[in-house]
Amino acid sequence: MKTRFQVGWLLALVAALGANSPAALAQAREAQAPAKSARISEEKSGSFAVRDGQRLRLVSDIGNVRVRTENSGQVSYRVRVEADASQPNAKMYVSRFVVSARTMPDGVFIGARVPWREFRGHLWVTFEVSVPRNFQLDINLQSGNIETESIDGQISLVTGGGNITAAGVGGPARLETQGGHITVQDVAADLSAISAGGHITVGNVQGDAVIRTAGGHIHAASVQGTAQLESGGGNISLERAGEGIIAHTVGGRIDLGEASGSIRASTGGGNIGVLKVIGPTQLDSGGGSIFLTKVQGAIHASTASGTITAWFIPEGKLLGPSKLESGAGDILVYIPRELAISIDATVESPPEGSASERSIRKATRIDADPGIPLKMTYADAGPAGRTVRAEAALNGGGEVLHLKTATGNIRLRYSGSPRLSVEPSLDVLRRQIEFRLKMSKEEIGRQLAMQTQLVEQHEKMAAHAQAEAKNAAREMSRLQAWQRRFVGFWSGRVRVDAAEQKRRLIQSVSPGYPFLARQQRIEGPVRLDVYVSAEGVVEDVRILSGPEVLARAAADAVKQWRYTPLTVDGKPMAVVANVDLSFRLN
Repeated sequence: MKTRFQVGWLLALVAALGANSPAALAQAREAQAPAKSARISEEKSGSFAVRDGQRLRLVSDIGNVRVRTENSGQVSYRVRVEADASQPNAKMYVSRFVVSARTMPDGVFIGARVPWREFRGHLWVTFEVSVPRNFQLDINLQSGNIETESIDGQISLVTGGGNITAAGVGGPARLETQGGHITVQDVAADLSAISAGGHITVGNVQGDAVIRTAGGHIHAASVQGTAQLESGGGNISLERAGEGIIAHTVGGRIDLGEASGSIRASTGGGNIGVLKVIGPTQLDSGGGSIFLTKVQGAIHASTASGTITAWFIPEGKLLGPSKLESGAGDILVYIPRELAISIDATVESPPEGSASERSIRKATRIDADPGIPLKMTYADAGPAGRTVRAEAALNGGGEVLHLKTATGNIRLRYSGSPRLSVEPSLDVLRRQIEFRLKMSKEEIGRQLAMQTQLVEQHEKMAAHAQAEAKNAAREMSRLQAWQRRFVGFWSGRVRVDAAEQKRRLIQSVSPGYPFLARQQRIEGPVRLDVYVSAEGVVEDVRILSGPEVLARAAADAVKQWRYTPLTVDGKPMAVVANVDLSFRLN
């Protein structure tokens, strides 16, 4: 019935439009939106002789700015202003767009202004500027994108809402936008990158870095100084820091490589992963898991309900006392056999109450390899709950490792231990079985009766739907091609079946398995929405589902794919389709 309704609605829409051909639809669309060729334009240009080390200051109400660098000994500019020819007084608005350029003691100033009090239409403004490579930039736009080539001097790029893309920078860099994305390659000094909501991608920074976004993701390759990373809800990843790291996100994931100094990372609910812990480290997650490898420095990690997994390294000794604490999750620690360390582990079981609480209390425990000499003590206060404590001094003892969980389990393993950590899965299975056994026979009987009744109803509905589907399929087959043309001409993009789009794939790149994901044994499927141009080039990739670290790798690979264009009535069309990829550890 639903299919017939959709078909009927589509036919009614065609009748209401009074045209049933793609040509008519395209003609109507063109009538509503003037073509780009129906614009009037005006160009203004000039050049000034300058010296190395001077500065370009560019200020404009609107416009996109592209800065090129060359060894010419001058600053040259070209400003193109366009307006829709159908706008009243469009030519006057173009001519009244004010562009002023002059020399200053320290370089060149270019200013542009829109006659806002008079203007009621739409202007397109493009700045193309060439400067010496050994120059400084100070660009400030109320709106528009900024793009710069590699430059040796310091830069300040500010826009009210566009994207910022900068190549290599030889001096300090300040990048700020009120909503767009920021991309910058290597910076030879300090970096400040701030966005009101976009993603920020950074290469190698030789100095300190302050990177903030209200909601986007942050990815940086390395920061030689101190890194301050903050997101209102996106993910944060940093491969290396020469000094300290401060990272905070309201709800995203945090992935850190290594830092020679201290690390402070917190998230409202995402996971935290750190590849190498050398200096003092403090990690806090509202509910996500924490994964630590190559731990040597003093560490304090806490999570409300996630799992904490830590691998300690045998080199030398721990640099200070450490504490791993989870409210409801398990704690799994791998310890080298030769490491001198003292262990103080505590599990606080909940008070006796319901059967489920008693089951949790019986299940929680401290478990260790046979070679780890634990001294166990128990403190049982009846209804108040029970505390299980284990202590050990390995290789004569050393810095204290405090482990604490309220309702989870603590597991201690020697690095390279042949024992498999299958206990968590067994605990889950046991609890599920115990819960199912609590169900009465009467309740099971009622559920079986309801299921039988539902099966009978579904069989009748399926038979009826099958007959309806055959009739609808005949009708839909005649309208399917027309519907695709209808959607394509009005939206500019056609959604196609994943299998159909896969047959058009002519060039693909397999995604690499991220190192941190392999270290943390993260695997699983990833689903993407892939936007392909009319030429078969991937224009955009959006992540629909899957682990974030794997999804990013999949998206980077799919962006390099190429397809045979889809044609409708001989015209290439832009398409969007799902792509499913799966990551499996060997």
